Amino acid sequence: MTALQMIVRNVRTTRLIIEMICVLALVAACGPGTGAAQPRPSPDQIAGGDSCPAVESQDLTFSGALTGHVACSTSTASCSTSPALPSLTVPLNARIGSNAVQLFIAFRFFRDNLTHDRLGTYAAGKLGEEHDSSNYGASLDGFGHWETPTPGGSMTLSTDDAKGASGTLDIKLALGAETIAVAGSWRCVRP
Repeated sequence: MTALQMIVRNVRTTRLIIEMICVLALVAACGPGTGAAQPRPSPDQIAGGDSCPAVESQDLTFSGALTGHVACSTSTASCSTSPALPSLTVPLNARIGSNAVQLFIAFRFFRDNLTHDRLGTYAAGKLGEEHDSSNYGASLDGFGHWETPTPGGSMTLSTDDAKGASGTLDIKLALGAETIAVAGSWRCVRP
């Protein structure tokens, strides 16, 4: 590997880490919403917010070690795109019992040497910086660290414009020997 390739790889890794830290900081800053108390799901059932604008509506069904349906993120479903390193990240927030959790969907187009986000269906796998890691995948944090294994199903990016993005998932998340299936559609808006 040349020195230039090492520098590019380190820049990409640093940028991905910074993006993840920003997303986590945003989630922590948002905190719980105000208004009427929301019913708490059981410890093995995921639930989203009670309502959201139509442009942020979700239709995600969870089955397996965790069950439930998420129709709305518990906070704004904001997506981010990085033009310098083409990628799209979609953090969707929910809760399991009294725990806040986040489903994080990542399309890392730059790792396929693409110069912009591209609509299409992608094979999901384990995210990371290793040579055998996937450029497309998801994780669920706040209830352990669940991640897409390789192979992990498929992820589709259907729309992507200045207002937001949308797509579908048909993936598996794993934590040790336990698995969760996540299927349905997602949406996010750009700030």
